[in-house]
Amino acid sequence: MSYADFVNEATQYYQSLPYEGNDLYKKYSVSIPLPEKYGTGPDGIDSFVDLISEKTRIKFDAVITDSSAKSLNGMIRIVKAEETDDRVRESKIFRSVESKLAAYVNGHAQYFVLIEMPKGSKEKFDILFANSGSLSVQIIVTLQEGSGLRLSEIYASNSREGSTVSVMHEISAGRSAEVELNALHNENEKTSVLNLCKANAVDGARINANYIYCGGSATKAVGILDSHGHSSRIDVTEFAYGSVSQNFDLNTIILNSTPYSIADLNSGVVLDDASKCMLKGFAKVSEMAKGANSRITERGILLSKDAHIDALPDMAIDYSNEVKATHSAATSPIDEDALFYLTSRGIDEEKARKLFVTAFIAKYISRIDDPVIKEIAMSVMLDKLDTKAFGIISDITPRNIWMGGSNKR
Repeated sequence: MSYADFVNEATQYYQSLPYEGNDLYKKYSVSIPLPEKYGTGPDGIDSFVDLISEKTRIKFDAVITDSSAKSLNGMIRIVKAEETDDRVRESKIFRSVESKLAAYVNGHAQYFVLIEMPKGSKEKFDILFANSGSLSVQIIVTLQEGSGLRLSEIYASNSREGSTVSVMHEISAGRSAEVELNALHNENEKTSVLNLCKANAVDGARINANYIYCGGSATKAVGILDSHGHSSRIDVTEFAYGSVSQNFDLNTIILNSTPYSIADLNSGVVLDDASKCMLKGFAKVSEMAKGANSRITERGILLSKDAHIDALPDMAIDYSNEVKATHSAATSPIDEDALFYLTSRGIDEEKARKLFVTAFIAKYISRIDDPVIKEIAMSVMLDKLDTKAFGIISDITPRNIWMGGSNKR
């Protein structure tokens, strides 16, 4: 299939498929603007990239913007979409027919980022995505038997006009392979975010995916992660911190397809002002998944009477014997009893509230194994807690005492 045929097919599916396929979720859905064309925004992206590198103190292995893409590591191959070959397109696991949004990204991607880990190899990569205009990228990660990868990504924008960042991850983890994906989204208020992921873990493989959403005017995320092999494991953490009028629509599906597999989804939200979030976690345990363990946990804190969370955990179990499957959801304002306890110890109320929220945030950020990204993510969150602003390039500070000395740089 030629590239033109590939795009035409994706476009046809995009035009024919509904925006939201689940009837229940149609009521609980955020639509984000999807541009017809992706292109370069205003000048200044190079100096913006330099600022991020200076602030984070990271020597990035690849830098991708809406106007250029550069890999500084031979194991990260970046290909312009129109230059991809049949092998790349046929290796995709997120098909256009599965999702209108997947079809959209398949037809509009500017770049393919290709990472293939040879048998037994271990690597750590840091990638920066920075945009001043709209940007669309597909990231295909393949891990062969016994390999390991820690992939950390930072997303930032200096858009002065409306823009959209769309990114699709496709992760295939071979036998006994391990991958940690950390994605920190801190785009500014002019940017909308579309994040898609499809991942498969075969026998003994482990995928640990951590998504931190702090920026963007509106975020829509769709994930399908399959614990597909015997004794494989999927751990997903998603955390959103909203202020002003930010909207988040997080729809993550975890699957147990085989015996003794584990799939775990932890979702956390802090909302202030008039921000809103929908948590739509869904778990499915197949009839072949004897001894499987599946869990969805959704928790939220509301800092304003105008903020709103819809927590909608759901589960389908085709094999009801010898499996563990639970789902739960809870949202509330700050616990007044906990607040009273802190103020009774001489801490003023404002500081007590910040301590409570910081502890809640830290519970999710601490799931990231990468100490550098963990520190950056917490610094971004603390700045937002102080200012309510997002999209700001934070100074990385040692305020994060919860991390302990072993994680200091």
